[in-house]
Amino acid sequence: MLTLLTGAASGNGFQGICGRYRRKGLLSFAPQREGEAIIFTRLDSNASVAVTLDVSLIPADPAQGERLMAILQDCADAAQQTAFADAWQERVQRLLLEFADDPRVICVTSVN
Repeated sequence: MLTLLTGAASGNGFQGICGRYRRKGLLSFAPQREGEAIIFTRLDSNASVAVTLDVSLIPADPAQGERLMAILQDCADAAQQTAFADAWQERVQRLLLEFADDPRVICVTSVN
């Protein structure tokens, strides 16, 4: 997901064209996570921001837990699988359209 968000990739990313446009090796992860923030650092200026995400304000469909269990146990029928996917996408859509500017959900702060 971070690759899609940032365009950066780890060791398996795009190697570039004639030494330009390389995405490979631009995404790395610390061995241990400290807190809930993801730190993004610019390569040209070393400026960093911490980003946190709290989706608890965007309620999930109450039936999602039951649907997920059925899917994981390989006993979900087509209707359950479709309902799970639809409810998941609806929540993502709400995040992107209704809550993207809500600092309680997505918070970006400068890191010194």
